[in-house]
Amino acid sequence: MAKSKIQQTIRKSADGILDLSGGNVHIEVEDIGTVRFTDVFNKFDGEHVKIVVTVSSDGDEDTVLDG
Repeated sequence: MAKSKIQQTIRKSADGILDLSGGNVHIEVEDIGTVRFTDVFNKFDGEHVKIVVTVSSDGDEDTVLDG
């Protein structure tokens, strides 16, 4: 199938601490507080999406990222 000549990209991001406790997905956003994942990304419900999660380390040798 040929790629469409018209494309639209809508991007939304949230920068904060991810909380998966209690079966709910929340993001603790600085200066805003706790935000439900569904409230942030509700616009994309039912759409084909690509979700990318990025974890940054501050270089502290005690920080270990398991992958």
